[in-house]
Amino acid sequence: MKKPRIRKCLRHKRLHAVTLAGSLLLLSVLPYLSARVHAKSTYTMQQVVEDNISLKNEDTVLISGREDLELLDQYLESGAPVSKDTTFYQTCDIALSDYTFSTVQDNDKSLIKIYHSSTEKCEAVFDASSNKFYTDDSCQTESDFSFQGDPWNPIGSAAHPFMGHYEGNQHAISGLWNNAVLSSVSKGAVGFFDHMKNAAISNLNLCDSFINVRYTNDAGQNATETISNNCTNNLGVMTTVAEAACQHDRYVYRLLSA
Repeated sequence: MKKPRIRKCLRHKRLHAVTLAGSLLLLSVLPYLSARVHAKSTYTMQQVVEDNISLKNEDTVLISGREDLELLDQYLESGAPVSKDTTFYQTCDIALSDYTFSTVQDNDKSLIKIYHSSTEKCEAVFDASSNKFYTDDSCQTESDFSFQGDPWNPIGSAAHPFMGHYEGNQHAISGLWNNAVLSSVSKGAVGFFDHMKNAAISNLNLCDSFINVRYTNDAGQNATETISNNCTNNLGVMTTVAEAACQHDRYVYRLLSA
């Protein structure tokens, strides 16, 4: 009469043993699963820098102004790793300076009018053919015009290139300017990025910018070629890897990267 009860107890013991073994197995693999499975996170660029966050695959970082772009450069130069699957998401149009530019075609000349947000008048007119600034578009009187403030410092460097995905979200980068003399074509960057590696730039509108860079040879003499006179046109929305997109146009290449 007691045998059925004994068998029932044995079945319960076996069930408890199996449940316990399963629980122990799950506990043993949880740390491994946590390491392998990373939840997607969204941060502001300020949070990433101030909290010293290590970005992982599929994280998203919001870019909302010039200050965030400068923090991105600071983050890269610190040597912090950035995955190619990390997305930097631009949330609005960003002006890199208080300058705006407009292009005027005058016969064979390409003239660029330079304006500052503090005034409504034209500050100067740049003639790409003569590589000189003038007081107006008649190009009769040279101007002593010089840009105020510092030019845009390109993001990243050869030692710490940008390697993520920059998603422009159909927004614009404008007001980028640089008027400089560099030692050689291979040294110095004047574009939005300095160096990129396996980087993607998509849906970004680069426009209303001015680049006039003259290069010198090893002897310090002016090189015979000016790499980029200006870039004021709307470059359009790019939806491909930046390095590939830049190869067809040296102006576009200089605007984006060294």
